[in-house]
Amino acid sequence: MRRYVALSAAVLVLPVAAAHWVQEPEQPTEQHEFLQEGVGRWTAEATLFMPGVPDGIPMTWVENATALGEYWVLSDVEGSFMGMPFKGHGQVGYDPQAKEFRATWIDNMSSFMGISTGRKDGDAFILEGDAPFMDGPVRTQWSVATYRDDGTRLDQHFALLDDDEEFMWMEAVSTRLPDDDESGETSDR
Repeated sequence: MRRYVALSAAVLVLPVAAAHWVQEPEQPTEQHEFLQEGVGRWTAEATLFMPGVPDGIPMTWVENATALGEYWVLSDVEGSFMGMPFKGHGQVGYDPQAKEFRATWIDNMSSFMGISTGRKDGDAFILEGDAPFMDGPVRTQWSVATYRDDGTRLDQHFALLDDDEEFMWMEAVSTRLPDDDESGETSDR
């Protein structure tokens, strides 16, 4: 039955998408081109902060971001958090009709799918959405990514707490790995 439903959905959607493409091929925008800056392999050193805990908790990961054509970037992240394996998957693109970035995130430490929208503000790339926070309730959260002159990327993640305080819960510095690093994998960039 599930296979029938998925096949039926594909049969209904594909002709509409194909007809649109045949009539007018969509061209990548400058926002799509901006997203391509993130394509590649990255290693990250991060600190996770928790409300009421004075010292941050270190976290590391490797991100492999690949292009899905000229419109989407898919990110697969693997690392460790407090001695536990961490895996996550994200996708981000730009919707020219809505004039905003759209992203999703899932990982092995949560049953929640994060869905966010975003914008570029100068050098900063900002994504925002509502998601369960580490203290339980759903809270407005946002991330700010900035590509820096030294070739690194600074990622900062924030949540709005009960008293409308902006709380930075993670900060990470990611460094792009060369295409021929010892893992033998190369980026699509």
